[in-house]
Amino acid sequence: MSKVGKIAKGVAIGLVLAIILNIALMAVIWFAGLRKYYKAPEELAAVRDYSVSEGLVKKDVYEQLASNEKTKDFYKLGVNKNGDVVFLNPKKAWKKAKKEYREGRKAGDHALHLKHSSKTFYLAYIEAGKKADTYDELTDLQKKRLKNWADFLEIYKNSFPENARR
Repeated sequence: MSKVGKIAKGVAIGLVLAIILNIALMAVIWFAGLRKYYKAPEELAAVRDYSVSEGLVKKDVYEQLASNEKTKDFYKLGVNKNGDVVFLNPKKAWKKAKKEYREGRKAGDHALHLKHSSKTFYLAYIEAGKKADTYDELTDLQKKRLKNWADFLEIYKNSFPENARR
């Protein structure tokens, strides 16, 4: 029995070491490489609030974002130093939009066979949203939500550099 106990103890120690090494590797990958793609850089942050009179955002898109009293604080818009419209808090906007436009995201995932949408993979959804009316396999609600999701992403992408978009 002592031989079996020693083997079990060795296996357990090996598993613990493997888990520790795996966690360390994930931390290195996150902090050394991926983190920059998930955090909006300061140089693309809003420098002033957006005014409707500027006309940088289509009227229907602005109404879509500002019409709901419960969610309009999440979608507050600003303009960065490049003149692009951005969300004042892109992280909060992403979380809220991901829930709010769920039907559109899922329609893109399943019916259109797009890869899952994430904070770095979303350009295909913008293109799909532009052609939403041509997809016969989607319901009217799914088409509308896919367009809404694409409109949101058009603004969201301005908070991140070109090399962080796919």
